[in-house]
Amino acid sequence: MKCIDAIEGGAKRIISHLIEDLVYGRLDDTEYIRNIKAVVEGSHRFVLDNPEVTNAPQVLREVLYAFAKDQWMNHLAESRTTTVDKPDSDLSPSLDYFYYYYDHIYDNEVYPS
Repeated sequence: MKCIDAIEGGAKRIISHLIEDLVYGRLDDTEYIRNIKAVVEGSHRFVLDNPEVTNAPQVLREVLYAFAKDQWMNHLAESRTTTVDKPDSDLSPSLDYFYYYYDHIYDNEVYPS
C-alpha cells in the first residue's frame, strides 16, 4: 500500500465516523461540515508538507471533499425521503440549494443568510 492510499483511507474512515455522528444527532450540519473541513485541509496540509508522499496533493483534497459531500448529500436524501411523502423527482430541484448550502458552510463556516 502506498502512503497516499493510507492517508486517504484513514481520512475516509474519519469522515465515515463523522457522518455516523450526524446521522445519530451528535452533530448538526455546521459541526459536521466544519469537522470535514478540518479533516480535508489537515490531510492536504500534511501531503503539502511531505512532498515525497505524492506529486499531486490537490487530488487528495478533491477526493476527500467530494467523498464527504457525497456522504452528506446521501444522508440528506435518505432523511428527506423518509420524512416527506413526495416522489424523488419533487425533491431534485431543491437539492441544488443543498449543494450550495454545503459549499457555503465549508467555505464560510456559517449557515447561508
